[in-house]
This record gives sequence, structure tokens and C-alpha cells, in this order.
Amino acid sequence: MAHSTRYLTEEDLIAMADYLKVVPAIKTDDYLIPINVSRLPQPVSDSITYDLLEQKDYLARAKTNNVSSANNSGLNSNTPKDLYLIHCASCHGVDGYAQPDARYASIVGLSSIRRVKPDALVGVIAFGAKGAFNTAPKMPGFSEDLSPAQIADITNYVRVKFGGLPNSDVIAADVIRVIKEKS
Repeated sequence: MAHSTRYLTEEDLIAMADYLKVVPAIKTDDYLIPINVSRLPQPVSDSITYDLLEQKDYLARAKTNNVSSANNSGLNSNTPKDLYLIHCASCHGVDGYAQPDARYASIVGLSSIRRVKPDALVGVIAFGAKGAFNTAPKMPGFSEDLSPAQIADITNYVRVKFGGLPNSDVIAADVIRVIKEKS
């Protein structure tokens, strides 16, 4: 499917477009929340998305700072930001813009994290995702490594930080429901 449409004639493309215009929309209570661009994060630096060493150094400093503040406050649990940095940032980037040269997906403003129902995002975090092409990296699932509460924390962090949503209220029970439905 990835390269098939490039072989279509102009007439075929017009016919497909005409057909798609008359297909009725499917009514659903799940829809995209409009993106608020002003709430999206700016890249940490102009080069960090493409400079893997700069990203690695930033990630190491961020992890050290978060661990130090947690130790100083007497907390043993990881914050949602800590969970993201530990489990997600090495691929999706410390700022959500990923590593395009390594074919990792940027998640900033991604439509799947702005859905009213976050089930698809929860499912991807829990079970992973195959790359779009055979050469693309495959995202691992974390349902065996993280608790439902931790997956909910990462889901909420990603939706607010990188989706530009004002809030997100996914809880462990939502994660448990999605895991049961997809198992």
C-alpha cells in the first residue's frame, strides 16, 4: 500500500476522490480534540532532534535531575515525566520530536494522542506498534514492565505535554479495561 498509489493514473485518482466524497461519515462519540498549537512544546534546541549525542546527554542530565529531586523530597515513585524519560524519550525524544534520521516517530501534535477516547494510545503504550515499513523501528509494549497506573501516567503526560490538551484524566481502571479488551 505504501507505494501503490504512485502508479495510479490521474483519472483513477479523480475517481477515488469522487467516491470518497460521497461516502457518508461514520458517526462516533470519539473525535479529535482540535490542536492548540500554542500549547505544543518547542524543541529543546535546534539540533537535539538530529544530534543523538546531544539528546543522550540531555536525557542523562534530565534523569539525574529528576532522581535527585525525588531523593531530596523523600519520594520513591517516578513522576509521569520520569516515566516518559525512562521508557519513551530514548526513541520519541526528550521533547517529543523523536529522531527522524533513525526513523522514530515524532509524537508532538499527533492526532492519535488528541482523541477524546485515549484507548488507541493506551493500547500502543501497553502492546506496542509495528513500524509502517519493514525497515521502521517497532515500538515495544510495556504492559509487562509497567503497572496500569504507570501506563495511565505516561498516557496523561503525553496527551498534555505533546498533544497540547489542557488536561487528561486516564486512570489505571481505563488501562485495565483496554488491556482486557485487546487481549
